[in-house]
Amino acid sequence: MRKGNARFGKRDMGYVQTLNSLVLGLFASGEPGFWLDPSDLSTMYQDSAGTTPVTAVEQPVGLILDKSKGLVQGVELVTNGNFVTNTSGWTISEGDGTFVGNGGSATLTFGTVATAALYAFTATIGKWYYVSYTILANIDGGVTGFQFYGNVGGADVSFQGGLNAGTYHGFMYATSTTGFVWVRHPFAGSVTITGVSVKSVAGTHYYQSTAGVRPVLSARVNLLTKTELWTAPWTIDAGLTSATVITAPDGTNTACSILNKAGTSSHQFYQSSTISTTTITNSVLAAPGTVGWLGVAFNNSAAVDGAFFNLSTGALGTVTAGATATITAHPQYAGWYICTVSRTYTAGTKALIIEAHTADNQSSTYSAAGTETVKVWHPDLRPSDQATGLIPTYQRVNTSTDYDTAGFPLYLSGNGTQWMQCATQDYTGVNKMLVCAGVRKRSDAAASVLLELSTIVTNAGTFAIYAPNSPGEYVFPLNGTALSGQIATTFNAPITNVLSVAYDISQASAALETIPRVNGATPTLALFGAASAGTGNFGNYPAYLFCRAGTSLFLTGNIYGLVARGSTVASNAAQIAATENWTDSKCRAY
Repeated sequence: MRKGNARFGKRDMGYVQTLNSLVLGLFASGEPGFWLDPSDLSTMYQDSAGTTPVTAVEQPVGLILDKSKGLVQGVELVTNGNFVTNTSGWTISEGDGTFVGNGGSATLTFGTVATAALYAFTATIGKWYYVSYTILANIDGGVTGFQFYGNVGGADVSFQGGLNAGTYHGFMYATSTTGFVWVRHPFAGSVTITGVSVKSVAGTHYYQSTAGVRPVLSARVNLLTKTELWTAPWTIDAGLTSATVITAPDGTNTACSILNKAGTSSHQFYQSSTISTTTITNSVLAAPGTVGWLGVAFNNSAAVDGAFFNLSTGALGTVTAGATATITAHPQYAGWYICTVSRTYTAGTKALIIEAHTADNQSSTYSAAGTETVKVWHPDLRPSDQATGLIPTYQRVNTSTDYDTAGFPLYLSGNGTQWMQCATQDYTGVNKMLVCAGVRKRSDAAASVLLELSTIVTNAGTFAIYAPNSPGEYVFPLNGTALSGQIATTFNAPITNVLSVAYDISQASAALETIPRVNGATPTLALFGAASAGTGNFGNYPAYLFCRAGTSLFLTGNIYGLVARGSTVASNAAQIAATENWTDSKCRAY
C-alpha cells in the first residue's frame, strides 16, 4: 500500500490514463523522440524481430516499442497478400516448385529442390515495419521445414512463430529502400498461407539483437526465496528440531512454527545470503508460540546483528549496535506483529535469521528445553530504501521467476553487461530536449550511462544522463559544440529516482542549457565540463540505454520508464510535471 498522503490517488486508473494522454500529447505535432513503458507488456518482445512476446517477468527484452507516435501503422505494402484470384506480384525466387493462388490463399509446393516465393515492396530507410501472415495448412512429409522471411537491407529476419495453423508476426528495420518478404519450403511438402501484410509502424523503437546481453523484465524486490514454503534454501540449524508449516491468519498454509532442540547449540532458522553490500531491511510477521520472544537478525561478517521482539506485549527489546528496528501490531490479525530490523550488510553467509527465545537479548546458543516455539509468516528482505511503504511491504517469492508482481513496479533490469539501442534518430531540426527517466541505481562502483545519444564526449549535438559519473551523482551532460552540463548530488546507490532534464543548446550557460530535477525538485547542482555547451542543434544518431555505444560505461540498475522529446520550443512547467508524475507512477520513487 502507498503512504496515506495526498499522492495516494496517483494509482487510480483514471489518473494514470490522464497521465498517459498528457505524455502522448507531448508528441501531438510529430515531435521527434520516444516513450518507453516497461509496464506495458504489449510493447515488448523477447527477440529483436518481435516474434515472441514478453508475457511474464524474468524474460529477456529484445525489442521494446516506442509509444510516442501511438504505434500507428502505415498503408498496406503487400497489395496481394490474400491471393483472392491469383499470386500476382509474387515470384518464384528459388527452386522449381509452384506457388498457386486458390481463392483467398496460396499454396507453395516443393518441387525437386527447396522452393521460395518472394514479394518485393518499397521501404523507407529508418522506418520499422510490422509483418504478419497466417498459416492455413503445413504439410511437410514428416520433416519440419516451412520458413517465412523478411529483409529490408540487413540480415534475413525469420518470422516463423510456429509451424502449425495460426497467425504470426514480427518487425523489421529498414536500411534499404527495397524490402522483401518470402515463403520457403526446403523439404517435400507444401504450405498454404494467407493474410500476408507489411505496414510501417511509427516510432523510435529500441532493440538488442544479441540474446546474451538483453535486459530482463523484472519486478523483484524481496531477495529471499521460498517465502511461503519453508523448504530449501531455508536451513534448520543444529539447535532446531523442526520448522513446521502451519495455518496462517488468512487461512492459507503459508506460516511456519519453529521448534528448538533441547541443549546448548545454535537455535537458528535461516536463509543463506544472496545479497551484496547495501543497507537492508528484514521484516517478518510473527506471533508467540510457547515462548514470546523473537530474534530477527542477519549475518554481518562474523557477527549476528539484529533485534529482539516481545511478541507477548508488542514491545521492542534489545537492538544491536548499528541496527534499527520496529514492532507494530498487525492491523488485521490480532496477536500478530510486524517485526522489522535494518542494518548495513557487509558480506556474510546468512541473509535472514529467525530464532525463538525465552528472554530478551539471549545468545543464539542458549540452553533450550526443546519446547520453545514461535510462529512466523511473510518473511521479506529488501534494500531499505525500498521498504518505505510506496510499494507493498511483502512480496511472495517462490523461485527467481515465480513471485508476486501486483503492486510492484515493472522495470528493465541491467546487470552491467546488458544494453539496448535504437537506430539512427533525426534531431537535426531541434535544439531543445525534454528527458524524463525513472531509474534505480543499484551501484555507484563505476561510471555508468543511463541514456546517451551517440557518444557525447566526441560528437556534437548530443546529450546523456550518467548514473553515476562518480559515487552519489547523476550527471546531465550536453554537447552543442562543447561538452557542458550539471551534476546533481548527493544520491547514493542503491536509490530510485525520477530524473527530468530540459536541455537547451540555444541558451548561454550550463545553468540555462541544462536544467535537471530529481523527484520533482531542483537538487544541489555543480558545473560539469565547459561553462557553455556552445551552439547548434542536436544530431542524427543512434541512442543507447544502459551503456555508451554498446561498449562501455554499463549501468547496473533499473529503468522503469523513459520519455524524450525534441522541440524548438521549451517545455513548460505543466508538461514537465505531467511527465514526472507519469514516470513516478511507474517507479514509485517519491
